[in-house]
Amino acid sequence: MLERGMGLVRTFEISAGDIISPVLGTAKGFIAEQTGLSKESLMALGPHQVDRLVLKDVSSFINIKGMVNGKFVVSMDSQLLRTIVRNFVIEEMNEDEISQCIEDTLAECTNIILGNSIRLFPEIEEQVKIDTPLTLKSQYAAFRYTDTGIWTCSVKCDLGSFSVSFISSDLAA
Repeated sequence: MLERGMGLVRTFEISAGDIISPVLGTAKGFIAEQTGLSKESLMALGPHQVDRLVLKDVSSFINIKGMVNGKFVVSMDSQLLRTIVRNFVIEEMNEDEISQCIEDTLAECTNIILGNSIRLFPEIEEQVKIDTPLTLKSQYAAFRYTDTGIWTCSVKCDLGSFSVSFISSDLAA
């Protein structure tokens, strides 16, 4: 990555780990806070590259643009997401009401997680912008992107599991 300004050219070497690790840390803290679990009880597999992204029950995609271009994906089991919905909404909700809030809640969670993570991106936090999330509810969905890199990290806890993924064509492994 190059940055130009005032006649200087700075080269930034940004790896997928530099991008996904802060998001994973923020996601674990956020999920722990929303569920009442300890951050230590969230067991994460290290970020790894995959050729196909397998999604959980509900997924939220959000574009990031600027010095880094790609898509972040937060994908979550319904059971875990239902717990978070109950925490987000102050009043009592029946199962139908919870089901109606699932997609919006995950979109808001994705916004919060990525928004709080950007400031942790090495030397580029001021040079990236995020779009509005797109949310998908589906079972057994998988995406394959040609000519791009996909990095993912799965996290398990007593309430279910979630994954944080990054899809990019302009980062090295």
